[in-house]
Amino acid sequence: MSITSRGLRGAVLYTDANLIAINKWRNLPVQDHSNSKRSLLANLNLFKTISPSHSSDQPRLIHRLDQTTTGVLLIGRNPPVAGAISTLFEKGIVKKEYIGVCYDLRRKKHSNTNTGIWTSPHPTTGESMRTSFEILHQHNGFAIVKFQPHTGRIHQIRIHASENRLPVLGDKRYELEKNPTLKQLKKEASRAILRKKQGHGLLAHLHAHRLTIPFYFEDEDSGGGDDIEAVRSDNSNSDSDNSSDEGDAGGHDNDLVVCAPLPKHWHVTIETLFNATQENILSDLSCNKQ
Repeated sequence: MSITSRGLRGAVLYTDANLIAINKWRNLPVQDHSNSKRSLLANLNLFKTISPSHSSDQPRLIHRLDQTTTGVLLIGRNPPVAGAISTLFEKGIVKKEYIGVCYDLRRKKHSNTNTGIWTSPHPTTGESMRTSFEILHQHNGFAIVKFQPHTGRIHQIRIHASENRLPVLGDKRYELEKNPTLKQLKKEASRAILRKKQGHGLLAHLHAHRLTIPFYFEDEDSGGGDDIEAVRSDNSNSDSDNSSDEGDAGGHDNDLVVCAPLPKHWHVTIETLFNATQENILSDLSCNKQ
């Protein structure tokens, strides 16, 4: 899918004098090492067209998401802002919450452990990784899991989830394909989802749900005051596949909190795989619920 100004405008969750937050859609490459023109990095200048008053901006990526991961992504309006907020990410000051639909392959003795922290070295770089997890819903070998990474290693959540027998649904790289239980669950999920008229197959189910920058509004020059403009996503006018549910951009006290609604394909998955009404689970995962 090509990137258009209209598509980016429809994905905007929040914007102010310093940054833009979008709800990244699936299969949008943030950075393409083949120098493809279809990556977000190659199309940053399109953000100038979203707000005519910011035509002189120099948009820069603040952080990155994997191509198959959806959700909150921040773009700085100029290099100094992007650099400053990137530093907050590197220092672990920015709070990141992800939601994943996972296969639950945990052994019986661990199956009742619903919260915890995973620590391990990265399998390629050896750098330390630390991720908090919380099981939100479980049913018949599947789980909806909240992840909070405390370090920012490449593929960290996907690796940790796989290492701890909770591989992300649709993650072909880390899904433990040799596990016989997973093979059976994967077959059941594929059949159940494809039976739906809106069936989508086994797409990746990792979503950057909520992002918090502490003390963002503490200084009037930091983007607060009259420069703030909260923008709601109007996905009926978007070429992305984000949910039509409204995002949330706001803060507690001086924090900036941006929340991205779940993509549409999640609704089919939740309705299909979990023994609860779709509305109940979606309500629990709503941006309106803190």
